[in-house]
Amino acid sequence: MKWCCERFNNLFSEAGERGFAILVEKNTFGLTFLIQCRSVKEISDKPLNLNQPISLVSETGILYCPWCGVRLEKYYKNYQNDILGNQKYRIKHDLK
Repeated sequence: MKWCCERFNNLFSEAGERGFAILVEKNTFGLTFLIQCRSVKEISDKPLNLNQPISLVSETGILYCPWCGVRLEKYYKNYQNDILGNQKYRIKHDLK
């Protein structure tokens, strides 16, 4: 697989780690690309004793690579089997 740029490749491999990462998932609309920021590693389940709430994980969708500007869904449509797999690090919403 050919990455659009080295920075995108680096952040794709950081999924689940503390800091910024790129996540990719496939849904009914096609490929969805997200940029995520984690305050703690994915495996950290320790409760934090804080006086106020904080966001441990934040993410938002992106259409273009923030570093090289390529349209992500168009560029990676032929690499779907290679680029999917890190969606297990998505924020899990409990909407009961």
